[in-house]
Amino acid sequence: MKKPLASTPESMKTVPALPNAAIPKQKKGTILRINATDEAGNVSKAASVKVK
Repeated sequence: MKKPLASTPESMKTVPALPNAAIPKQKKGTILRINATDEAGNVSKAASVKVK
């Protein structure tokens, strides 16, 4: 199972669904949108975080 990790204007990354997944270093001001997809294909509402 994979979940979208971060979206930037340049890319969309996925990682295995782990409770403490590491996010690669991002540029200041990048907005990360994080959501989860379960085995049935249900997608959670995205949470957004701006890199400081």
